[in-house]
Amino acid sequence: MRIYSISIISLAVCATVMADTHYVAPPGVGVNPVPDYTSWANAATSIQDAVNAAVAPDTVLVSNGVYYLTNQVYISTGIRVASWRAGDVDREGTVINGNYPAQTICCFYLAHSNAVLEGFTITNGYRIAPTWYDCAGGVRLTA
Repeated sequence: MRIYSISIISLAVCATVMADTHYVAPPGVGVNPVPDYTSWANAATSIQDAVNAAVAPDTVLVSNGVYYLTNQVYISTGIRVASWRAGDVDREGTVINGNYPAQTICCFYLAHSNAVLEGFTITNGYRIAPTWYDCAGGVRLTA
């Protein structure tokens, strides 16, 4: 009598979510914008464009300089938007200028509980709102 043994091996396939980095540099620094913004050579010149190209858990890395906004930067996914030299006091920082009084906008609107904003100096944001808590001029948070 023969005894046959059957072994079943199950393989678990685990998917790892890899985060991409999307880059932003001020206009006029010789960058060549393309739709993916995945290198300094192809950096976006608009923070919003890079934010729109990112998905959770990507990072949008913004080069130093002054960014004058014409509209608020709207972040609706769980991404990280960070200054390139955040916390480096010996270097020029990244300044987000809401451009008041020419514009009356919040600089950033974070509409996702996992959205992160890190390392910016935010200035000249202003919004006339129906309620005092709608926007303090710099950043509006909802989630």
